[in-house]
Amino acid sequence: MSSQLTKLLQRLLKSFDKLSRVWKTVPVVNLKLRSYLFLSLSALLWTQVAFSQNIQVSGLIVTYNSEFFLTTTMNETNVSKMFRLTAASSETQNSLKQLKMGDFLSGSGEVRGSNDLLLYSVDFIGLKNLIGKWGIKESGEIVNIVNFFKILGPEGLEINYLISPKSSGLEIILTNKISTVVGSLKLKSDTHFDLNFDDSPKVLSFQKLD
Repeated sequence: MSSQLTKLLQRLLKSFDKLSRVWKTVPVVNLKLRSYLFLSLSALLWTQVAFSQNIQVSGLIVTYNSEFFLTTTMNETNVSKMFRLTAASSETQNSLKQLKMGDFLSGSGEVRGSNDLLLYSVDFIGLKNLIGKWGIKESGEIVNIVNFFKILGPEGLEINYLISPKSSGLEIILTNKISTVVGSLKLKSDTHFDLNFDDSPKVLSFQKLD
């Protein structure tokens, strides 16, 4: 692992020891899980398209006339490119339908022609509507979802997160260098969502403030 990637991992996995104030955390993340999270986050932060049979892609969603397009940046040339997306399976199509204009997608697919991409999987997504300040109904605390990967909690608490579409709904992973929390995200409306976690029956309700 290069020193550059090591520094990125260290930056992404900043400590948020006070996370237990809001959510129950799982003890030390093992090496296999930490490596998995590192590879996933790296794929999200560095968009790339390589012309091969099965490629990793990430970028922003554009919708037009009921079709989905992905805008991404070519890694070597730094030139933006837009692909028209076609889902390879009903599961991928269902994941794609959850996205709107300006949302983020990271997945795998196959380039067909010059501007078409057959999408095999949607691995992670970012929801533009989640960005902003939210109040937690149960505690009265405020969190700020800064972007598709970062949350600022009470007192500047930093949390890295990923959202992954599953057949059962949206899975959310919150992590730092010593712990991880896995749960489910349920969108109730544009201004309300719920979180619940695998190790706790408690549901946290969030209301948008801005």
